[in-house]
Amino acid sequence: MNSRWADDEALLTRAYLTAFGAKVDETALEALALRIHRRSRELGQAEQTREDIALAREYAARLQGPARLSGQVLNSMGSALLAIGDLHQAEVTLREALAVRMAALGPRHVDVGFTLSNLALVVSGTAERETLVLRALEIFETELGPAHPHSAVIRIVASVSLTDPRMAAEVLERGCSVLERFAADRVAQRAMCLAHLGQRHEEAGEPAAARSAWREAAVLARRLTPDDTALTRPEIALIRGYAALRLGPVGDEIAELRAALRRRARAANGGWRSSRPSFTCASASTSPLRASSPKRAST
Repeated sequence: MNSRWADDEALLTRAYLTAFGAKVDETALEALALRIHRRSRELGQAEQTREDIALAREYAARLQGPARLSGQVLNSMGSALLAIGDLHQAEVTLREALAVRMAALGPRHVDVGFTLSNLALVVSGTAERETLVLRALEIFETELGPAHPHSAVIRIVASVSLTDPRMAAEVLERGCSVLERFAADRVAQRAMCLAHLGQRHEEAGEPAAARSAWREAAVLARRLTPDDTALTRPEIALIRGYAALRLGPVGDEIAELRAALRRRARAANGGWRSSRPSFTCASASTSPLRASSPKRAST
């Protein structure tokens, strides 16, 4: 078990049980929602995530708490269902979360933006997906500013949702630049942003720009430590491996890539799917980043 996850699980479980024992039900439910979100990002936790979701549904139904809390719990459950691969139920839950949050908070609240972006990850229609993610991006940039890390992250989601690769690259260029300037310590986010940017440049027929982005992504991926939970080790290997395929290896990246793909295949057979933008591919020459829908979710 990842040591960071073990610490997080212990902390969130203690918070939940302490609040539950003290009959501070709203705090207990909020802690449970946070545990659901965190658990769903961990390899091998799909079944336990479903158990937590069932518990949260029963708890929320009994509590009948404020709409703000109901929206948070529904959004956490929906993003968790997305993370473990139950896309149909994730869409149903996230649509409910969106309705609750818009009624309680108004259409331009940042929490509404989070749910819009999560919902964009699961809807099947291209037009609706683009509309949802651009609405989310507008909310974040208006309410938080374009330099806020959340705005940069939504640009990654938007780039995967947009069908025009040149437009997607333009959206990402700004996001990656903002992360570099204002959130340089967010190494995992910057690596993911640049990897997607490299892919969008390739799709747009801009090989020089693509190689530059991949080169920077690989450098950042090598700086990540094994305990960094922002990206999984297979995802780090995938960024480095695909960069090596395009630029030439500088170490054992190709072997790591093959091992990562094998691990992903075993994990998929066990019912787990990544919670982040997909790197799935059929072979080493296939596009690593373009998928039918990305899998990154937000609270």
